[in-house]
Amino acid sequence: MNLFTKGGVLVKISLGIITKHFNSLEPIDEFLANALKYNHKIYSVIIVYSHSCDYQLIDSLKEKVKVFAVQINKAQQMIAQQRRMGVSLESIKALLDCPTLEKYGVVPYGQYRNYVVIQALLSGSEGLVFVDT
Repeated sequence: MNLFTKGGVLVKISLGIITKHFNSLEPIDEFLANALKYNHKIYSVIIVYSHSCDYQLIDSLKEKVKVFAVQINKAQQMIAQQRRMGVSLESIKALLDCPTLEKYGVVPYGQYRNYVVIQALLSGSEGLVFVDT
């Protein structure tokens, strides 16, 4: 039995990863292997990072699953997509701007979560599981 179904149809489940530095596939690879073992299809992995990202790891992950990598305060594609939907710049700024990153080098946890949730909604995800790194 697949727990990720709605009326017998698979739900698009995404994994949300929050990190300062994306420099390892752990624990993502374990989650993907476990999902495969139990016949659960993962729709995408959403990685929100603030400081650095190893894009070779992103490329290797893309061989297994759809991947969205989004950097805090540098999400022009996400902003453009919301603007096309009619969301005001003021509203986008309220949800996504993080002045503490430039000023202090830190991002509040809720800010990371905003990015993951918005990317999940924009990408068509129907369910979201946060994975701690």
